[in-house]
Amino acid sequence: MLRSDVVTVVQGLGTLDGKGGILRSSATSDALKRLEMLLKRDDPQVRSLHLSLGNMKVIQQYLIPLVECYPDDEHLVFIIRSFPILVCIDILQSESLFE
Repeated sequence: MLRSDVVTVVQGLGTLDGKGGILRSSATSDALKRLEMLLKRDDPQVRSLHLSLGNMKVIQQYLIPLVECYPDDEHLVFIIRSFPILVCIDILQSESLFE
């Protein structure tokens, strides 16, 4: 996946307000679902998407602020709660940790 594709998906999550918050858009839920799908398809050997998201600080700058700004949106919170697991699951399943 190209970095420009990742940036486009991340931009769909919402607009950072410059104060640590975020304004969601009508595309936020779709962007979250697309990001989840892409994470599941990321090559577990290379993990390029995982690394790109880490470099972009997506969890810290987008996902956590979305939960903080919209805690009553159960659907949004439900989708976001799976991301830390998706980002870490390949690491936890890595054989190198168990050798």
